[in-house]
Amino acid sequence: MKKYRIISLILAFFIAIFIFFISSLPFPPTPFGITYTSIIYHTGIFFAFGLFVLISVGKRWRYAVFSFVFCSVYGVLDELHQYFVPGRCPSLIDIGLDCFGALFGILFAVFLLDFFRRG
Repeated sequence: MKKYRIISLILAFFIAIFIFFISSLPFPPTPFGITYTSIIYHTGIFFAFGLFVLISVGKRWRYAVFSFVFCSVYGVLDELHQYFVPGRCPSLIDIGLDCFGALFGILFAVFLLDFFRRG
């Protein structure tokens, strides 16, 4: 099982780098502020991030809170980072989508791992 934790840690690290890289790219502002692409990106990438962070730190409920706080803080710092990127601006909606995606990724991991542990 330790092998899966190391692989998950590596995947979480690369997802964090990918999030930072995408946030560093200048994008022209969208006319309506938020698009379906933005919603899918934020929830999807943080779903995966939350999933792999939880698996890498531990598969119990008590680690779920740590994983959620960690992913949420990373999402806030990512939005603050966008303040310094030309053409980008931080958004509370994006932070909410990040937290939402991380929460569901973590809950998915907890329930999935409990299911496989029982069976």
